[in-house]
Order: sequence, then structure tokens, then C-alpha cells
Amino acid sequence: MSRYVNSVFARCVQNWGFQNNMFHYFEDRARSILEGDPQGVFFCVSIYTFVLLMISFIYQLRILRWPKVIGQLHGLDITEWGVKERQRSNQMYEATSSYSYSVNGVEYESNRVSPWYVLASRNARFLLEAQLNSITGISDGRVGIYYDPKNPKKSYLIKPGRFGILTTLVISVAPIILYVLKYHT
Repeated sequence: MSRYVNSVFARCVQNWGFQNNMFHYFEDRARSILEGDPQGVFFCVSIYTFVLLMISFIYQLRILRWPKVIGQLHGLDITEWGVKERQRSNQMYEATSSYSYSVNGVEYESNRVSPWYVLASRNARFLLEAQLNSITGISDGRVGIYYDPKNPKKSYLIKPGRFGILTTLVISVAPIILYVLKYHT
């Protein structure tokens, strides 16, 4: 397996022009994007996806280290989002919350449930219910709140899970791997 990976990598290095000039490769891809060539478009989408999802991946890793404080939950619900639809199955829903907490004697209020803003159709509302069920409640309306120690007014009721973080990483590199396999093997 490693021999195959090494040979694919070696071909990529040779084909991509690392030995000559990487700048020319990017220049060629930019030109092919302007010409509407599928390879150029795929390259651009792959890089764009990688950059955005790597930013998300790093942010999720940072949130894992946020401390937890006990706060007061004022409201937690699944509400209709957007314009009221005539056909109920087309209606979108979101999880909403309201809570307050104290960090170093300073009171804060927030409404963020999770780092991921999830909208779900009527048929997929179970996803929002599962998200709300993962909130760590204590009792008497008290709830665990994760806050940014550098900016305590930013907080969430749910931390990212390891599966979600791994999924973000896999999805970020998948287009690049597919690009390499399609155009450079």
C-alpha cells in the first residue's frame, strides 16, 4: 500500500511541476478556469473547499479547549425559520435558545446553541431534537455553557464532537484527493 502511495505521490510531484515551478501550475489552472475547463474548475473548488473546511476544523479544535461554566437556561425550542410555507413539508426549522451565565463576576447572555447553525425541514426536525438532547443540563433550568476564555461573551451550549471534527477533516481533503486521482494518476 505504501509503495502505491509513494508512486502516486512521486507522479503528482512530477506532473504538478514541483521540480520545475509550482507557480506555472497555478497559473495554468487559473487560465483553465477562465476558459471554463473542468479541470481548472475542479481545482478551484477543491482548494476553496479545503481552505474553508480547514478554518472550520481549526476553530472546532479550539472550541474543544473552551472551559465550561454553569448558567441559567431561559428558553430552548425548535421554531419555524423564514417565511411560513403553505406546504408543511417545505417549512424550515431551527433550534433557538436563551441563556445567561457569569464569568469572573461579569454577566453574559447568549442564544447560540452550537458552532453549527442547523436548519432542518419538517421531515428532518429529528436532527434538531437530537442536537438539543445533547445539551448537558444540570437541574432547575441550570445548564453547562462553553465559553471562549479570550472573549467570554461568545458561548455555546454544545461542544463539537470528535466525530464531527473528523468528518470536517475528511470532507476538507476529499476533493483534493479526488482531483489528484482524476487528473494526476
